[in-house]
Amino acid sequence: MLHFLLTRMYFLGSEPGPMVEQSISVSLSNLFYLPRGENMRLQVGHLLAAVVFALWLVACAGSSTAEEFTRSFQGNAYDPDDFKPTGKFREAMRIEPEGLRITLSPVHGSKKPVGLVRSTRIRGDFEITMEFEVLQVDRPTAGDAGLGVYIAMVSPTNEAASIGRLVRPKGENVFVTHRAYTPTGMKRIHYEKATRTEVGTGKLRLVRTDTTLHYLVAKGDSNLFEEIDNVPLESAEVDSVRFAANNGKSDTAVDVRIKHVSIRGDEADSVSASETRGWALWLAMCALVLVAGSVYWLWRRRSRSEN
Repeated sequence: MLHFLLTRMYFLGSEPGPMVEQSISVSLSNLFYLPRGENMRLQVGHLLAAVVFALWLVACAGSSTAEEFTRSFQGNAYDPDDFKPTGKFREAMRIEPEGLRITLSPVHGSKKPVGLVRSTRIRGDFEITMEFEVLQVDRPTAGDAGLGVYIAMVSPTNEAASIGRLVRPKGENVFVTHRAYTPTGMKRIHYEKATRTEVGTGKLRLVRTDTTLHYLVAKGDSNLFEEIDNVPLESAEVDSVRFAANNGKSDTAVDVRIKHVSIRGDEADSVSASETRGWALWLAMCALVLVAGSVYWLWRRRSRSEN
């Protein structure tokens, strides 16, 4: 049995799939329906095989490799398994052939950005890109209005960063780069830089290399990116990415499209992958407990038969 499972693992590769699940079922069946006359060594072999297989499953589920997540919204509705909507989205978002359109009327009244949030786990270097189109953004009366990409990290200082194509209260069209963090015992610190632009369509990109965050933009349909800013950034795990429009907390009309998004990471997985890892760990623990109990039971049975 052990040789069979090791061979199956070799041919299946490093990613558990339906065949793996079937093998687990067979192994567990062997554990609970062992023939009475079976040799003790063979019984222990079955048990050890199940443990090896469960631990391998944990390793596969726990390993994170370079991942690229891409979604086009041009005529395609978003998958609820990939994104969760945020803000007063029901009356504001709709799918069109050109992309995900977000329309905030002057009386929309939403103080939260309206768009999509992807819960994820990104460690190490990453690259996050959003292709956009500005249809109309009126001059806001309070904060900046437009659309952008925002990331939140799991860190003691609650690191966050964003890049946006916005209109300011004085009417300037700008790319805005932003970083925020809260040192221990201090108030939240915000860094911000504005770069003037008249670009109505293009791409926004956040790139982390080591402990530096780079802010880049591309104009129109071009894939030639220009860096407009960079800041120090912790190497903490990114746990959510938001692609959204906002009205600057004012009665401002905003009409934009999000055409395409992508997330690339050195080590990345979705929340569902993390849940799978937890399930696999639970399975391995159960298998270990089962082995310990079964070995003890077999030893007791053999001791009684010898007496």
